[in-house]
Amino acid sequence: VFAGIGLVFWQPHAPRYEGQSIHAWLKQLESDDFQTRDRAAAAVVSLGAQSVPALVHALRTKDSALKQVALTWLRKLTPLRFKIVSPAFVRQRAATLLGKIGPAAREAIPTLITVLGDKQESVRAEAAQALRSIGTESVPPLIAARARPEASLRAQAAKLLHDFPREAPRAVPPLRSVLNDPDDSVRAQAATSLGILGTGSGTVLRDLLPLLRDPQTEVRAATAEALGRIGLADATAIAEL
Repeated sequence: VFAGIGLVFWQPHAPRYEGQSIHAWLKQLESDDFQTRDRAAAAVVSLGAQSVPALVHALRTKDSALKQVALTWLRKLTPLRFKIVSPAFVRQRAATLLGKIGPAAREAIPTLITVLGDKQESVRAEAAQALRSIGTESVPPLIAARARPEASLRAQAAKLLHDFPREAPRAVPPLRSVLNDPDDSVRAQAATSLGILGTGSGTVLRDLLPLLRDPQTEVRAATAEALGRIGLADATAIAEL
């Protein structure tokens, strides 16, 4: 019995690589043989943008609690060897492959941003890396994510923006606007990113200073570090205050 990335999506006219459909390659990603897995990953990446719809679908993979319980009991009660791949692993692997595809995976940006709020840290990390690899096209949707209701997603988006230093002119104003976010992790991540992107800006310094009195230790610490970074990077910014 097998449940994994290769069975989560079906395309009637699936792209093919070296005579095999993408579904066959995706299924091979769960092989016990590492050479088979590596070859399958290379094939999926080689298909580039053609792989993206299947990988986006995999990013949305979720199993019901009832199914997980049933599979666990089946494993305990029968002598058969079950290979059960968790939905989190499917999402993680899909995000990893989208990152390897790079800019050609731009179609996946909205779903990858949603996955930044995933409960599993490993999935969030791979989604963030994929967005970095796709490049600056990720920045406007990351900025827009400040309006999302999920605090964990807003925090991850604020954190990720500092990995696009060339986009500072358009990233800094939205980051300043979330320094008063009701969630302390969002405020802390925004302060951290502003400490990296806001060098040379007296305005950013003025916005950050009130957070030194924030009730949350995490926010105060992030703010102090950000102020130190800005001050050390460009002392002229302090003179503007």
